[in-house]
Amino acid sequence: MTILFQSHSGREKAKGPSPLTARAIARAAPPAVPDIAVDEQADFGYFVPPLDAPENYLPESQTTVDELDGLGNLMIEAGGPGGADSTMPPVLTYWGQFLDHELTARTDRETAISSVKNAHPPVPSSTVESTLRNARTPRFDLDSVYGGSPVGPGITADVATVISGLRHPTLRNKMRVGTSVDPIPLPDRLDAHRDLPRYVQVQPAVRNAALRVAQASLSPSEFAKFSDTLPQRALIGDMRNDENLVVAQFHLSFLRFHNRVIDFLESHDTGWIPDLQRPRR
Repeated sequence: MTILFQSHSGREKAKGPSPLTARAIARAAPPAVPDIAVDEQADFGYFVPPLDAPENYLPESQTTVDELDGLGNLMIEAGGPGGADSTMPPVLTYWGQFLDHELTARTDRETAISSVKNAHPPVPSSTVESTLRNARTPRFDLDSVYGGSPVGPGITADVATVISGLRHPTLRNKMRVGTSVDPIPLPDRLDAHRDLPRYVQVQPAVRNAALRVAQASLSPSEFAKFSDTLPQRALIGDMRNDENLVVAQFHLSFLRFHNRVIDFLESHDTGWIPDLQRPRR
């Protein structure tokens, strides 16, 4: 496993694996974004088994493209302009985004079968299935929240330091939570610990380790931008969860729930040990 500090989609910097990580390539893929969660390559398939022959594909024509665009527009604006609002609660949009980040990653990269800028010609479905890989564990195991294990093949001291930064600095069974900067008066006696943990609030050793890891995977210009914006970046298992306020609060709710469970287990005789894994289970 490595850490790649990159955007939601786009160019991947080619870098051969070290001898230490080569053994893990068969089961592990590079993490997404500046991602510090354990990643595991998994197969994608089709809901309906395709007939792997060109004559079964849609014809390559402008008409096909226009009709697919029309279908997409209908999916976006169901009911058309001025239509009735959906009965689906808006919060499900962001819950779905959180689940997506938990279950899939790196499916929008520039690869042999996909391009963000230019469409590829059709390829056999068998090629898609063998080439399109999921770089996230396809299970709801909360690796996007807890990050990866700090030990294992390819885990350098710097990577382990960054992963450890997700944990509370002194209460090691708890997760780190960020504190709002200059918060407005909060209702109902709420506390100010209502932000994702950010690099500005962590130990210098964690920030320095993140910079060294990023420098090894970014171009000089990309690294300069990353370094300048590091203080406000969230220190979480999947940086995509800091894309908007609502999904960030979903992520934060898991961190706060974890810490509340630890408090409960420490104050009640439940038979469960208040360690890092119990709230996750």
